[in-house]
Order: sequence, then C-alpha cells, then structure tokens
Amino acid sequence: MKEKAGQDENGCQLPIPDEIYRIVMPDERHGRVRGEGLGVTPTAFFRSQTASSTSNSTRINDLEHQVSDLKRKLEEKDEEMERRIKERDDEYERRMKARDEEIERQNVERKKRMMDRVEEMLGIRRQPL
Repeated sequence: MKEKAGQDENGCQLPIPDEIYRIVMPDERHGRVRGEGLGVTPTAFFRSQTASSTSNSTRINDLEHQVSDLKRKLEEKDEEMERRIKERDDEYERRMKARDEEIERQNVERKKRMMDRVEEMLGIRRQPL
C-alpha cells in the first residue's frame, strides 16, 4: 500500500490517507464521543438522541393535530362564508324584486295620471267601471 502512496519531488514517501488521519486525529479513547466536546459519554450522547427522537415524534403528532384542527376550522369558516353569501344573495334578490314591483306600481300610477290629464284636456270623461 505504501508503494501506491507515491513520493514527493524530493523522493520522500508521501503518507497515505489513513496515516494522515492518524497523525491529525488522536487515538480513540474509551467512553468518549469524538467531536462532541468534553465530558460527553456514548451513553449520554445516544440516550439524548433517543429522547430527542421521541420528543420529535411527539412534536410531529402535536403538529399533525394542529394542522387537522386548522383544516377543520378553515372548512367551518368556508361553510359560514358560503351561508352568508347565500343570505346576501337572497336579500339582494328580495330587494330587487321589491324595487321592480315599486317601479311597476309607480308606472301604473303615472300612466293613470297621464290618461286623466289627457281626458281633462280633451274634455272627455270616462265612465266609471
């Protein structure tokens, strides 16, 4: 394997990657977790990951329930808005019908007054019905 590592321009043997790692990183020590700082033991490290995973699963369930509740509330609000829109549409239709009836009544009265004036101007009297 050392033959594959090669040599530099001065003819010195170049270290292979495993040797470089061993030079840079100290030997493993029993009961320690590398890269986690002083005092972190494997038991504490892996227990915290398990607890964290349980905590994450609980958090996910809580968030899923919140999403379900929000969806239900949104559907209720949608139904309420649809009901209110229908009520307003119905009220609008009722008012438009009442307005049309009032306009028709006013037109009939105007027509009657006009006929009365024309008859008065011509001296014609209608026979009462």
